Amino acid sequence: MLRLGRHQKTGEGVGIDLGPSAVKAVKLERRREAVALASVATVPCESGWYSAAGVGNQKAVVRALMQVGQMLGGVRAAVMALPDSAVMQRSVVFPAGLSEREEEEQVLAELARMSPFPVEELRADWQVVGPGAEPETERVVIVATRQERVEAMQLLAEEAGFALAHLDVEGLALRRAALRAELLSGVTALIDAGEETIELVVWVNGERRFDRSQSFEAGRVRRDLARFLRSNEAATQMLSSNRWSEAANAEVLQPFLAKFAFEVANLLKFFLTASEGVAQINRVLIAGGVAALPGVVDAVQSMVSPPVALLNPWVKLSVAARWQEWLPVAPRFALATGLAWRGVA
Repeated sequence: MLRLGRHQKTGEGVGIDLGPSAVKAVKLERRREAVALASVATVPCESGWYSAAGVGNQKAVVRALMQVGQMLGGVRAAVMALPDSAVMQRSVVFPAGLSEREEEEQVLAELARMSPFPVEELRADWQVVGPGAEPETERVVIVATRQERVEAMQLLAEEAGFALAHLDVEGLALRRAALRAELLSGVTALIDAGEETIELVVWVNGERRFDRSQSFEAGRVRRDLARFLRSNEAATQMLSSNRWSEAANAEVLQPFLAKFAFEVANLLKFFLTASEGVAQINRVLIAGGVAALPGVVDAVQSMVSPPVALLNPWVKLSVAARWQEWLPVAPRFALATGLAWRGVA
């Protein structure tokens, strides 16, 4: 929600998900009334290059971004995101009918209350999302982050040879991906399973009600597989092909999925205990790298009551034959797809 400029081609959106284990990118194109998946790319990252705390190896990340851009056939502008942990978000109620200047003054006053940092050091954005509970009021969502985080992402993009059209927030981009896939009705719990954490976000009829982050070292499945196969190369190949041998499935994958399912069940139980007015969850969606592992839906479903499904962000897109083989790993690209929608919608 941090608007930086409009440099993307009309009807085209490029979303780049910069994560600890890989850079993943999606290009969408609007073709008349339909939106098509135009291109997909991913480049692996090594440990320490990038984390939620920021960039650890500038040159390596820039090289990965440049490589992704080449794989997409060139990128003039793209949308990227900051992790939710780097962003302050708040829903507030303002009087309806404020002028632009009055609205900005209200936002600055709210930022002064909600931020431990001086307002001058922040980059913020806000949006009216609907009427307030009281007459003649409106609900406004405010997001803000440190100016230095924005500048760091701008610098990465510039060094990689493209403009940063927008800087989004990961949770909001995932919501957009689920919304475009028509999966946000009722009470929806999204499990974003990344390399270092499990992020739980719960929406009630599209409105964010709850979020919680929990450490979970998903990268250990790669290390355990490499140890079992006695080869890093063989482990990488098995993970990329998603074809597990019977022995590796029994010794490595199933124990990992059981642990993951246990953690997900505990997160959902915590939400139901802590929430007010929400008695049940209508669906559980899984996204992120873990979502592409075979059997993950069955493993989680065995531990929870609501229906479990993968968040397939391409379900409403036109997908050409050349990208059909990527469909099994589509949940890995949920964030990148949600970012790409920013340029298309």
